[in-house]
Amino acid sequence: MIDYNRYKLSFLVGGLYYNESIVLASLYKQLNDWKLVRKEALDKNLLQTRMQSSSKRMVGEILNKLMLLNANELNFLINGKEQDQKLLLWIATCRRYTFIKDFSIEVVIYNYQNLKKIVSKDEFDIFFNQKSQTHPELDKITELTRNKLRSVMFKNMREAGLIDKKGLIIPVFPSNELITLLQDASPEDIYILPISNIIGDRI
Repeated sequence: MIDYNRYKLSFLVGGLYYNESIVLASLYKQLNDWKLVRKEALDKNLLQTRMQSSSKRMVGEILNKLMLLNANELNFLINGKEQDQKLLLWIATCRRYTFIKDFSIEVVIYNYQNLKKIVSKDEFDIFFNQKSQTHPELDKITELTRNKLRSVMFKNMREAGLIDKKGLIIPVFPSNELITLLQDASPEDIYILPISNIIGDRI
């Protein structure tokens, strides 16, 4: 059966963009207009890229994710603690990219809940092959692009603090404030995080 909800795969352009996301979220708080944020970020090269084309790609990628956060989440992103900020950016990434969300749930969280401590690159390939059966757009991906997707996926997870350099899954400890925020906005997003059992018992 073909799933016609095509996967977006434009996350090829980079990682979590933690510092850059805080800059643009803070600017939005001042301007309250995403178009103005984009214009000022590009005009002033706020992300300090060497080439305008790189700046456009980076700004576009970050804003596409930030716009999926509601007002309370954006405020929390600006003012929260670093771990919470990174977890919220991971959640925004999963909201933007169903492919990443599915991998997080079906591989990372599955492994974590079943006491398998590692997420391997081979598991990415297995997941990719399985999804290509219902997502024909994946069949069009070259091996080079597929390897890049895998590399960026793992980079995002490392930068979010979900895995270490060896692929070991790291239980996370979101604050009560972040948990409450997610429960109010989108409770299902809590379950794309490998939450420590200590915290999980409170949810």
